[in-house]
Amino acid sequence: MFDRGTGSRRYTAGSQTHYHRPMDKLYISANQLLEDSWQLAFDIIESGYRPDLLLGLWRGGAPVAIAIQEVLSLCGIAHQHYPVVTRHYAGIDNRHPEILIEGLEYALGKSGPIGCILIVDDIHDTGLSASAVTKAINAWYGPAKPEIRVAAPYFKPGNNRTASVPDYYCHCTEQWVVFPHELKGLSPAEQLEGKPPSRTLQKYLQKRP
Repeated sequence: MFDRGTGSRRYTAGSQTHYHRPMDKLYISANQLLEDSWQLAFDIIESGYRPDLLLGLWRGGAPVAIAIQEVLSLCGIAHQHYPVVTRHYAGIDNRHPEILIEGLEYALGKSGPIGCILIVDDIHDTGLSASAVTKAINAWYGPAKPEIRVAAPYFKPGNNRTASVPDYYCHCTEQWVVFPHELKGLSPAEQLEGKPPSRTLQKYLQKRP
């Protein structure tokens, strides 16, 4: 059903879960991420939304966007899809952070007439990346703005620095979410114990000083 309580378009998935253990790390397996991505795709379809253009935010949004794109194609929903890179940039004094966007103008220029655009990320944390891309899209189209929605498997409301929430998400958490590919920022023990058993990973991590 739709959650009308906040006045947003957010689609509340039946599988939506809430995690309430801040500071803990929540390790996501590759299979779980794929399952959540498929869930998002079917939630989008069941809501009646039909994106003409799918934008996957690199890096983390890429595998999620690929899975959603596959489901849209499977269901016969015509659309185009492109990656968009967002980078956090701060000036010399680090007081005025900006988000640099790469690839968006190319995607919009190649897409022709567009009515609906779906922005996909792996996690809606601060929300600044999706917000920056949304603003850039609106600036590109001017008065003829498309309907833009945002999808991410994970949502961290406590970190949200924007006035919006993702339109589609599966899990709400305040934990530190660790995705399957992530190694940097983890202790050596966490790199091994928090991941599925991997002889390759174990072999090379044990060589490090």
